[in-house]
Amino acid sequence: MKKVVIISSIASVMLLSITGCGNSSPKLTCTMNQENEGATMTQTFEVAFQDNIASQIKSTTTLEVDPANEDQMENFESFKSSMEESSDNYESEGLKATYEIDDHIASMTIEANIAKMTDDEKESFGFSDDDDNSYETVKSNLESEGYTCK
Repeated sequence: MKKVVIISSIASVMLLSITGCGNSSPKLTCTMNQENEGATMTQTFEVAFQDNIASQIKSTTTLEVDPANEDQMENFESFKSSMEESSDNYESEGLKATYEIDDHIASMTIEANIAKMTDDEKESFGFSDDDDNSYETVKSNLESEGYTCK
């Protein structure tokens, strides 16, 4: 479960970076819920667009486990450690990460402002200014990954 959560979180960040993001109307909100062995992970992408091109992304991943399940609590502790370590990788003008941890709920939010990301940051997240980052394409990409968009 630990690897699934970490890989899912990384994949989500990369997907958002690949698809771009925006800072004006319209806005797109896409959510996916996954349950596995008593743990629930919810991932939400909020994408803002400027001139129909994605310009800002807010990705939130929340993991909730049953505190009575010892295996899940072990995975939860690993997820928390990974979250705390990786949050330092998202501190720049174009990227920001914050996290909240409770006794059995952990949440990490990553905010990306594509216009303020360096070329190296864009490259490391697989984002390209040459991609089709329109509302329709971003929505289609997220839905193909299993997200429900509105």
